[in-house]
Amino acid sequence: MVFDSKSAPCITRLPLRVAQRGNGDCGIAALAGVAGTGYEQAQAIFDRLGYGGPRPNRSGYGTNFKELRAALTIAGLGTRLCKWRDWDCLPALAILKVGGCGEHVSPRDWHWVIAARHPQLGLAVIDGNWPGECVQHPADGRASTLHMLYQPHGSYIEITQGSPFLEALADQ
Repeated sequence: MVFDSKSAPCITRLPLRVAQRGNGDCGIAALAGVAGTGYEQAQAIFDRLGYGGPRPNRSGYGTNFKELRAALTIAGLGTRLCKWRDWDCLPALAILKVGGCGEHVSPRDWHWVIAARHPQLGLAVIDGNWPGECVQHPADGRASTLHMLYQPHGSYIEITQGSPFLEALADQ
């Protein structure tokens, strides 16, 4: 994949990485990151919607697409559910459903991360469960570990409005 920043909208300021605090709260971290808020504010939205605590087939604050989109809407963010095709088709700002790596990973093991396009950095993945700020696929097309670390599948959530990071779209 060669990232072409001329053909895709980019944001000029990346969302900050908001660290996860427990198993299954990646949706809280992703919401806080794209909304530009703190973990506590995002967690309060999840609690208000009843997404915390024990629920059937959920770990802690684990969410599905419908639930995460509801939380994003309450946070004032516009979203669109899109079918995953490949890295080149991603919009300026999105939340991806990614699968785990390794031989003992269940198909039910998946995780929310933020993906953002930046004119200099290329495609960056911001993961609340990763120790660094982001994993990036350089804009010049050099090889990266992005494809090995993150395996999106199914659909993703495009952030269409309301994020402070979308206000800083790069001039195209």
